[in-house]
Amino acid sequence: MEYLELYSRPHLNGQDSISACDMLQWIQADRGVAQRITSLRYEDHRHKKLSPDHASKLQAITKNPELFQPAGQLDHVRPLVNKLLQEGSSEDGDLLALTVLLLLLPNLESLKLSTYAYGYNLDIIDKMVLGISQSHRTAPPDRPLQKLSHVTFEALEMGTLPIQHLLSFSAIPSVRKLSGDCITADAFAWRLGDLDSSAEEVEFKSSFIDAESLQAILPHLPGLRIFKYEHGPTVLNETSRFEPSEFFDVMASCLANSIRDVKFTFSMPEDAHFPRLGSAFLGFKELRKLDTHVEFLRDAVPDGVTDDSDEDEALESGFHSVDSDKEDEDRLLPLVAILPPSLELLRLKVGPPYMGEEVEALFEDFPALKETKLPRLRQISMTYIDIDVATEIREMCAEVGVKVCFRS
Repeated sequence: MEYLELYSRPHLNGQDSISACDMLQWIQADRGVAQRITSLRYEDHRHKKLSPDHASKLQAITKNPELFQPAGQLDHVRPLVNKLLQEGSSEDGDLLALTVLLLLLPNLESLKLSTYAYGYNLDIIDKMVLGISQSHRTAPPDRPLQKLSHVTFEALEMGTLPIQHLLSFSAIPSVRKLSGDCITADAFAWRLGDLDSSAEEVEFKSSFIDAESLQAILPHLPGLRIFKYEHGPTVLNETSRFEPSEFFDVMASCLANSIRDVKFTFSMPEDAHFPRLGSAFLGFKELRKLDTHVEFLRDAVPDGVTDDSDEDEALESGFHSVDSDKEDEDRLLPLVAILPPSLELLRLKVGPPYMGEEVEALFEDFPALKETKLPRLRQISMTYIDIDVATEIREMCAEVGVKVCFRS
């Protein structure tokens, strides 16, 4: 057994399912089971309370030293389990059993927690992680979860999960990757304290994280090399406005000298507001992979004019006086002028305004300047565009050793 799925309640369709409490009993009967589990997914419905019988069984676990490998873990896990049982409640249900179970899986490498609950309190998980991170500092050879490297939190059915629960796992030194689906962070509703993470990769899908929260998060991730952010629908956070230009500025100021792989996209681009980033990506000195929208690759707006300026304001500013200037304003910039020479792979989402000949502007002077401006670039992936334009671009890039592929 390498992969395990657990559920806090039986499947509605009648399929067999195993809860964390069930799994604990199984492990007590067969100690080898815990050794074989390397990947765990837990789906919590918040419908199963912890019975007195289950609580007593959880306490009994700490009296069985044979369950703990290496044996020294017991000295650190026993007080933590007792603390969780004291501070938890029957309302924590099977989730409390999960926290105890995680302490018994010495070879666990990947954990995924999925929940249907909205705004759901996962404090019991945070307390467990805090206890583990403290044991890592005091007794490294015997620490629990010493092989855990990838943690994923996922909110199901239009729910959301606050970011602090995911980030709490980054305090465990072995964790290298954090993934979140429908994660929210806004207006400093939480604090990271003295958290200093070893994580190298962070990925958020369909999430809402404002610029201020990002500014608070990134300094605690000094080893970050891969940052992927897909902004979710505005329904995730109706009280705040997402400003992509501010978000990008924070990302650039904190990651420009170290990040190697960046994704910055919208899950619903038809509703997105795209600031013109111009040559801003040039500031990422070590960037090797970039995944973003083609709409970002427009000329930056001159000082004194914002993307939100209407035509009257623009006329008064003297920036542009006729509609033809607006056409130039929305023209895409050549890749050789706006991307760093370290780039190896480029992935672009192409919006409706640029699915025809307009996208050719990206490849202006490309054959002539590719080797000097983008010497490491080997592949470009784009969403589908006009077939004739796609053929022309593919042939042009092939001449200088760049493979171009198109995807849905």
